[in-house]
Amino acid sequence: MSEAVRLAREGAAGRILVDRGAKKNAFTCAMWARLATLLEKAAAMDIRLLRVESAAPGIFSAGADLAEFAAMASNRDLRREGRDRMRRALDMLAAFPRPTVAVISGPCMGAGLALAAACDLRIADATARFAVPPAKLGLVYMQSDLARLVALVGVAETKRLVFTARTIDAAEALRIGLVEELVTTGALSAAAERLGAEIAAGAPASITTMKTFIERAAAGEGEDTASLDAFLEAYDSPEFAAGLAAFRRRRN
Repeated sequence: MSEAVRLAREGAAGRILVDRGAKKNAFTCAMWARLATLLEKAAAMDIRLLRVESAAPGIFSAGADLAEFAAMASNRDLRREGRDRMRRALDMLAAFPRPTVAVISGPCMGAGLALAAACDLRIADATARFAVPPAKLGLVYMQSDLARLVALVGVAETKRLVFTARTIDAAEALRIGLVEELVTTGALSAAAERLGAEIAAGAPASITTMKTFIERAAAGEGEDTASLDAFLEAYDSPEFAAGLAAFRRRRN
């Protein structure tokens, strides 16, 4: 089961690959623990971004493994373990120091949607489908997962998704802000590579710092001395010197 989630590298991008296609990439407790371990490894790699995607064509993730749901019904310790492993992995993904991109094709349901929502950006093809189904099962999403949905689509749209458990298509996901880019079927890989190349072309320290600032702003945190100093100190960085030199060459 450990190889159901893998870490690979492709150029400047790290890739988290979910590889359990026979079970529609349904997540188990072991897979969440594996994801957390791989995120620690990825954070130590010299990469510019991290893509989260499926190794199996046409499916992102159907959500949590239903067989484990049945076991959790009679085992409170297993429930707690599953909750804690999932929350740790998703919190680590949300706090990953480099940009993260979910690459979505086919079903992206329940825990799979929570995985995508923990990324910075989401790109999907026309086959993508999204749903938040806990109400159909008498279960609940964790508040941290709902908070990420609210940040993406707002309070009312989150309520609509949660209360109705309705499956929405890729076009509607784009309309409400659940995904940032929608491409035609068959164009997803190329679009993800293009987006990755655009991110990788930026200065990594600059992007990492601004990602932190964006997250702080989204959490309602005000500017402080450290953030103001970071603006000044960027002018002393090798990245700025290289960027300015490149800009001057283009101008000439």
